[in-house]
Amino acid sequence: MNPPTPHTSAFRINLRSDTVTRPTPHVRAAMANAVVGDDAHGDCPTMQRLETLACDITGKEAACFVVSGTAGNLCSMMAYCQRKGSEVITGDKAHIILYEGGGISAVAGALVRTVPTHHDGSLDLVAVEHNIRKSEDLMFPTTVAIATETTHCSLGGKVVPLQFFQELRALADKYSVPVHLDGARLFNASAALGVETKVITE
Repeated sequence: MNPPTPHTSAFRINLRSDTVTRPTPHVRAAMANAVVGDDAHGDCPTMQRLETLACDITGKEAACFVVSGTAGNLCSMMAYCQRKGSEVITGDKAHIILYEGGGISAVAGALVRTVPTHHDGSLDLVAVEHNIRKSEDLMFPTTVAIATETTHCSLGGKVVPLQFFQELRALADKYSVPVHLDGARLFNASAALGVETKVITE
């Protein structure tokens, strides 16, 4: 019998969530044998290596290890929303509003303004721009971030087109609004697009 191929029903790769991934024996062994220390005091060499590696892979200047994608999203929202009542724009099918217990509002104190999500996981950029609220509009909350994700959980793990992120970056820069990327499945997207991770996180 021939092995399954991408065109047969026996071939399945589940990209809908990072939580369906099971660690291999090699990964479990690496975890069990890791050199550990007190990360609260900056004394954990493994944590330091992980955070440095994350910076190198994503092209960012700093990293902070968190226990889950949801925790990472919440920490990020709290950093953006230093003033309670700030507003984040995201898609109407975003993981951050559908599957994270309302933490963006309950803990980060942010309002959420949703825009339509296209079938490929990208956001309607016309709607995004229309919904950006400026800090000088004193009667309204200020837009402090635009939140995205790839792969897109609610759409079965679709890889969001790189062109969308490039166009969103240009739009966000126009209004000096940060872009947040829920990267729980970022490496899946990177592999599917055939680009380095930092190309997506630019």
